[in-house]
Amino acid sequence: VTVDPLVKLLSSTEKEMLKESFNNSNFSDVTLRVGHQFFSANKEILISGSEYFKALFTSGMLEASQSVVEINDVQPNVFLAVLNYLYFGEFD
Repeated sequence: VTVDPLVKLLSSTEKEMLKESFNNSNFSDVTLRVGHQFFSANKEILISGSEYFKALFTSGMLEASQSVVEINDVQPNVFLAVLNYLYFGEFD
């Protein structure tokens, strides 16, 4: 997983806006289903920080056009940590 270094350069106001958008369906364009849990996310953020998501959403795969994408082989709590890393560049 690589993280866009621009995340580290955001102003405090921009960081607060990003926190408000984190896992918030009002600011997302995709829902990720992991097990029985659903996570709201923004494809641009996922793509900018992960080669996996870049391939998933830009290579013409079926998932690119779906509003709900199932993510397998990961536990929801681990996936939430990955999302936190992609959004904020840190593990919480």
